[in-house]
Amino acid sequence: MFHDDDNSAAGLVNLPLALTVSSDYYFYNLGYLFWSQTGKYGQTPIQNVAAEYGLSQTTNIDLPNEVQGRVDSPTVRKELHAEAPKAFPYVSWFTGDNIEMAFGQGTTALTPIALANAYATFANGGKMAEDEVAAAIINAHGKVVIRYQPRVLGHVSLPPSVRNPILQGLTGVVNNPRGTAYDPFHSIINFSLSSFPIAGKTGTATTSKRLEPTSWFVGFGPTSHPKYVVLCVIDQGGYGADAAAPVVAETFNYLVAHPVPPLKLKAQLTTPTKAKKTSSTTTSSKGSG
Repeated sequence: MFHDDDNSAAGLVNLPLALTVSSDYYFYNLGYLFWSQTGKYGQTPIQNVAAEYGLSQTTNIDLPNEVQGRVDSPTVRKELHAEAPKAFPYVSWFTGDNIEMAFGQGTTALTPIALANAYATFANGGKMAEDEVAAAIINAHGKVVIRYQPRVLGHVSLPPSVRNPILQGLTGVVNNPRGTAYDPFHSIINFSLSSFPIAGKTGTATTSKRLEPTSWFVGFGPTSHPKYVVLCVIDQGGYGADAAAPVVAETFNYLVAHPVPPLKLKAQLTTPTKAKKTSSTTTSSKGSG
Protein backbone atom coordinates (compact mmCIF):
# COMPACT_ATOMS: atom_id res chain seq x y z
CA MET A 1 0.00 0.00 0.00
CA PHE A 2 1.57 3.29 -1.14
CA HIS A 3 0.73 6.60 0.52
CA ASP A 4 1.59 10.13 -0.53
CA ASP A 5 3.42 12.42 1.86
CA ASP A 6 0.25 13.97 3.27
CA ASN A 7 -1.85 10.78 2.97
CA SER A 8 -4.15 12.50 0.47
CA ALA A 9 -5.05 10.93 -2.84
CA ALA A 10 -4.65 12.73 -6.17
CA GLY A 11 -6.90 10.23 -7.90
CA LEU A 12 -6.04 8.71 -11.25
CA VAL A 13 -2.85 10.38 -12.51
CA ASN A 14 -0.70 10.13 -15.61
CA LEU A 15 2.90 11.30 -15.93
CA PRO A 16 2.20 15.03 -16.53
CA LEU A 17 -0.22 15.25 -13.62
CA ALA A 18 2.08 13.23 -11.36
CA LEU A 19 4.81 15.83 -11.92
CA THR A 20 2.38 18.73 -11.51
CA VAL A 21 0.97 17.60 -8.16
CA SER A 22 4.20 15.86 -7.06
CA SER A 23 2.60 12.45 -6.64
CA ASP A 24 5.05 10.39 -4.60
CA TYR A 25 3.14 7.17 -5.03
CA TYR A 26 3.18 7.47 -8.83
CA PHE A 27 6.97 7.25 -8.69
CA TYR A 28 6.90 4.63 -5.94
CA ASN A 29 4.99 2.52 -8.40
CA LEU A 30 7.49 3.16 -11.20
CA GLY A 31 10.31 2.07 -8.90
CA TYR A 32 8.42 -1.10 -8.07
CA LEU A 33 7.51 -1.87 -11.69
CA PHE A 34 11.04 -1.40 -13.00
CA TRP A 35 12.49 -3.66 -10.30
CA SER A 36 9.87 -6.31 -10.87
CA GLN A 37 10.75 -6.40 -14.58
CA THR A 38 14.55 -6.47 -14.45
CA GLY A 39 14.55 -9.16 -17.12
CA LYS A 40 13.12 -6.61 -19.55
CA TYR A 41 14.76 -3.37 -18.39
CA GLY A 42 17.87 -4.50 -16.50
CA GLN A 43 18.70 -3.60 -12.91
CA THR A 44 19.45 0.10 -13.39
CA PRO A 45 17.19 1.72 -16.03
CA ILE A 46 16.47 4.78 -13.86
CA GLN A 47 20.12 5.20 -12.89
CA ASN A 48 21.15 4.90 -16.54
CA VAL A 49 19.01 7.89 -17.53
CA ALA A 50 20.23 9.83 -14.48
CA ALA A 51 23.78 9.24 -15.69
CA GLU A 52 22.89 10.59 -19.14
CA TYR A 53 21.90 13.83 -17.41
CA GLY A 54 25.18 13.88 -15.47
CA LEU A 55 23.63 13.38 -12.04
CA SER A 56 26.24 10.83 -10.94
CA GLN A 57 29.21 12.84 -12.21
CA THR A 58 30.86 16.23 -11.74
CA THR A 59 29.87 19.04 -14.09
CA ASN A 60 33.52 20.19 -14.46
CA ILE A 61 32.49 23.75 -13.68
CA ASP A 62 35.49 26.07 -13.39
CA LEU A 63 35.31 26.32 -9.60
CA PRO A 64 37.41 24.41 -7.06
CA ASN A 65 36.40 21.40 -4.97
CA GLU A 66 33.28 20.28 -6.82
CA VAL A 67 31.70 17.22 -5.21
CA GLN A 68 30.54 14.33 -7.37
CA GLY A 69 26.89 13.38 -7.16
CA ARG A 70 25.63 9.91 -6.31
CA VAL A 71 22.55 8.05 -7.56
CA ASP A 72 21.63 5.10 -5.37
CA SER A 73 21.97 1.64 -6.94
CA PRO A 74 22.91 -1.95 -6.06
CA THR A 75 26.53 -1.16 -6.96
CA VAL A 76 26.58 2.01 -4.85
CA ARG A 77 25.13 0.03 -1.95
CA LYS A 78 28.08 -2.39 -2.04
CA GLU A 79 30.62 0.42 -2.43
CA LEU A 80 29.28 2.34 0.55
CA HIS A 81 29.30 -0.80 2.67
CA ALA A 82 32.92 -1.49 1.75
CA GLU A 83 33.91 2.08 2.68
CA ALA A 84 31.91 2.31 5.91
CA PRO A 85 30.37 -1.01 6.98
CA LYS A 86 29.01 0.35 10.26
CA ALA A 87 27.22 3.29 8.62
CA PHE A 88 26.01 1.13 5.71
CA PRO A 89 25.60 -2.38 7.13
CA TYR A 90 23.46 -3.82 4.31
CA VAL A 91 24.73 -4.97 0.93
CA SER A 92 21.52 -6.44 -0.49
CA TRP A 93 19.22 -4.39 -2.73
CA PHE A 94 15.50 -4.84 -2.15
CA THR A 95 12.34 -3.72 -3.91
CA GLY A 96 11.89 -1.03 -1.27
CA ASP A 97 15.30 0.40 -2.14
CA ASN A 98 14.29 0.75 -5.77
CA ILE A 99 11.08 2.47 -4.67
CA GLU A 100 13.01 4.98 -2.55
CA MET A 101 15.54 5.62 -5.30
CA ALA A 102 12.77 6.24 -7.86
CA PHE A 103 11.67 9.42 -6.10
CA GLY A 104 15.13 10.59 -5.09
CA GLN A 105 15.59 9.27 -1.56
CA GLY A 106 17.81 6.53 -0.17
CA THR A 107 21.50 7.38 -0.41
CA THR A 108 21.06 9.49 -3.54
CA ALA A 109 22.91 12.78 -3.07
CA LEU A 110 22.91 15.53 -5.70
CA THR A 111 24.63 18.90 -5.89
CA PRO A 112 22.61 21.99 -6.87
CA ILE A 113 24.83 22.72 -9.88
CA ALA A 114 24.45 19.16 -11.22
CA LEU A 115 20.67 19.28 -10.93
CA ALA A 116 20.54 22.74 -12.53
CA ASN A 117 22.66 21.41 -15.39
CA ALA A 118 20.32 18.43 -15.80
CA TYR A 119 17.30 20.75 -16.09
CA ALA A 120 19.20 22.97 -18.53
CA THR A 121 19.87 19.87 -20.63
CA PHE A 122 16.18 19.03 -20.66
CA ALA A 123 15.16 22.65 -21.31
CA ASN A 124 17.34 23.01 -24.40
CA GLY A 125 16.20 19.73 -25.92
CA GLY A 126 18.90 17.35 -24.74
CA LYS A 127 22.24 19.12 -25.28
CA MET A 128 24.47 18.90 -22.22
CA ALA A 129 26.96 21.75 -22.07
CA GLU A 130 29.88 22.19 -19.70
CA ASP A 131 29.13 24.75 -17.00
CA GLU A 132 31.29 27.86 -17.06
CA VAL A 133 31.76 30.80 -14.72
CA ALA A 134 34.38 32.64 -16.78
CA ALA A 135 33.88 33.51 -20.45
CA ALA A 136 37.39 34.83 -20.99
CA ILE A 137 40.55 36.20 -19.41
CA ILE A 138 41.43 39.75 -20.43
CA ASN A 139 44.75 41.38 -19.64
CA ALA A 140 45.32 44.90 -18.38
CA HIS A 141 45.53 46.21 -21.94
CA GLY A 142 42.11 44.91 -22.91
CA LYS A 143 43.38 41.98 -24.94
CA VAL A 144 41.57 38.66 -24.72
CA VAL A 145 44.22 36.22 -23.56
CA ILE A 146 42.00 33.12 -23.27
CA ARG A 147 38.49 32.65 -24.62
CA TYR A 148 36.48 29.78 -23.16
CA GLN A 149 34.30 28.45 -25.93
CA PRO A 150 31.11 26.58 -25.04
CA ARG A 151 31.74 22.85 -24.93
CA VAL A 152 29.12 20.16 -25.46
CA LEU A 153 29.63 17.11 -23.24
CA GLY A 154 26.87 14.92 -24.61
CA HIS A 155 23.30 14.59 -25.79
CA VAL A 156 20.21 13.06 -24.23
CA SER A 157 17.64 11.59 -26.59
CA LEU A 158 14.44 13.60 -26.10
CA PRO A 159 11.96 12.94 -28.91
CA PRO A 160 8.66 14.87 -28.61
CA SER A 161 6.88 11.74 -27.37
CA VAL A 162 9.21 11.75 -24.33
CA ARG A 163 9.85 15.47 -23.79
CA ASN A 164 6.35 16.88 -24.28
CA PRO A 165 4.59 14.98 -21.45
CA ILE A 166 7.40 15.87 -19.04
CA LEU A 167 7.33 19.53 -20.10
CA GLN A 168 3.55 19.56 -19.70
CA GLY A 169 3.92 18.30 -16.15
CA LEU A 170 6.68 20.75 -15.22
CA THR A 171 4.71 23.65 -16.72
CA GLY A 172 1.69 22.56 -14.69
CA VAL A 173 3.71 22.86 -11.47
CA VAL A 174 3.62 26.64 -11.94
CA ASN A 175 0.54 27.18 -14.09
CA ASN A 176 -2.01 24.55 -13.02
CA PRO A 177 -4.03 25.50 -9.90
CA ARG A 178 -3.24 22.00 -8.62
CA GLY A 179 0.49 22.55 -9.16
CA THR A 180 2.71 22.50 -6.10
CA ALA A 181 4.25 25.90 -6.95
CA TYR A 182 1.09 27.57 -8.29
CA ASP A 183 0.38 29.61 -5.14
CA PRO A 184 3.90 30.99 -4.52
CA PHE A 185 4.38 31.99 -8.15
CA HIS A 186 0.96 33.54 -8.64
CA SER A 187 1.23 35.51 -5.39
CA ILE A 188 4.79 36.74 -5.99
CA ILE A 189 5.51 37.30 -9.67
CA ASN A 190 4.66 40.64 -11.23
CA PHE A 191 4.88 39.59 -14.89
CA SER A 192 2.59 37.62 -17.18
CA LEU A 193 3.20 33.89 -17.36
CA SER A 194 1.55 33.87 -20.77
CA SER A 195 4.27 36.15 -22.13
CA PHE A 196 7.10 34.57 -20.11
CA PRO A 197 6.04 30.97 -19.33
CA ILE A 198 7.96 29.09 -16.65
CA ALA A 199 8.22 25.40 -15.87
CA GLY A 200 9.69 23.90 -12.73
CA LYS A 201 9.61 21.32 -9.98
CA THR A 202 9.39 21.39 -6.21
CA GLY A 203 11.54 19.04 -4.19
CA THR A 204 11.39 18.10 -0.51
CA ALA A 205 14.38 16.05 0.60
CA THR A 206 13.97 14.13 3.83
CA THR A 207 16.98 14.46 6.11
CA SER A 208 16.13 13.12 9.58
CA LYS A 209 13.06 12.68 11.74
CA ARG A 210 14.51 15.31 14.06
CA LEU A 211 15.09 17.89 11.29
CA GLU A 212 12.98 19.75 8.80
CA PRO A 213 13.40 18.51 5.21
CA THR A 214 15.58 20.40 2.76
CA SER A 215 13.62 22.62 0.40
CA TRP A 216 14.38 22.56 -3.34
CA PHE A 217 12.94 24.28 -6.36
CA VAL A 218 14.23 24.56 -9.92
CA GLY A 219 12.58 26.56 -12.67
CA PHE A 220 13.41 27.44 -16.26
CA GLY A 221 11.98 29.84 -18.79
CA PRO A 222 10.68 31.07 -21.02
CA THR A 223 9.68 27.53 -21.93
CA SER A 224 9.31 28.33 -25.64
CA HIS A 225 12.92 29.58 -25.89
CA PRO A 226 14.65 28.73 -22.59
CA LYS A 227 17.13 31.34 -21.44
CA TYR A 228 17.39 30.94 -17.67
CA VAL A 229 17.55 28.08 -15.19
CA VAL A 230 17.19 29.10 -11.56
CA LEU A 231 17.64 26.65 -8.68
CA CYS A 232 17.35 27.26 -4.96
CA VAL A 233 18.15 24.91 -2.08
CA ILE A 234 17.41 25.81 1.54
CA ASP A 235 18.80 23.46 4.14
CA GLN A 236 16.03 22.40 6.55
CA GLY A 237 13.74 24.91 4.82
CA GLY A 238 10.71 22.61 4.78
CA TYR A 239 8.65 21.86 1.70
CA GLY A 240 9.92 22.99 -1.67
CA ALA A 241 6.80 25.06 -2.29
CA ASP A 242 7.11 26.89 1.02
CA ALA A 243 10.72 28.05 1.01
CA ALA A 244 12.66 27.52 -2.22
CA ALA A 245 9.88 28.22 -4.76
CA PRO A 246 9.25 31.79 -3.52
CA VAL A 247 12.97 32.56 -3.86
CA VAL A 248 12.99 31.35 -7.46
CA ALA A 249 9.81 33.33 -8.20
CA GLU A 250 11.45 36.51 -6.88
CA THR A 251 14.55 35.76 -8.96
CA PHE A 252 12.47 35.51 -12.11
CA ASN A 253 10.86 38.84 -11.21
CA TYR A 254 14.32 40.38 -11.40
CA LEU A 255 15.38 38.52 -14.56
CA VAL A 256 12.25 39.50 -16.46
CA ALA A 257 12.66 43.14 -15.44
CA HIS A 258 16.45 43.12 -15.99
CA PRO A 259 17.23 40.59 -18.75
CA VAL A 260 20.85 39.51 -19.04
CA PRO A 261 22.30 41.13 -22.21
CA PRO A 262 24.40 39.21 -24.73
CA LEU A 263 28.03 38.75 -23.77
CA LYS A 264 30.37 41.34 -25.28
CA LEU A 265 34.08 40.73 -24.85
CA LYS A 266 35.24 44.29 -25.31
CA ALA A 267 37.06 45.54 -22.26
CA GLN A 268 37.09 49.27 -21.64
CA LEU A 269 40.29 50.67 -20.20
CA THR A 270 40.27 53.61 -17.85
CA THR A 271 43.27 55.72 -16.99
CA PRO A 272 43.54 56.35 -13.24
CA THR A 273 43.39 59.98 -12.30
CA LYS A 274 46.08 61.42 -10.08
CA ALA A 275 44.80 62.65 -6.76
CA LYS A 276 46.09 65.94 -5.43
CA LYS A 277 48.60 65.59 -2.66
CA THR A 278 47.17 66.27 0.75
CA SER A 279 48.22 65.54 4.27
CA SER A 280 46.21 62.32 4.04
CA THR A 281 45.75 60.41 0.81
CA THR A 282 43.44 57.59 -0.10
CA THR A 283 43.74 55.46 -3.19
CA SER A 284 41.06 53.33 -4.75
CA SER A 285 41.18 50.70 -7.42
CA LYS A 286 38.50 49.61 -9.82
CA GLY A 287 38.57 46.49 -11.90
CA SER A 288 36.35 44.24 -13.93
CA GLY A 289 36.32 40.51 -14.20
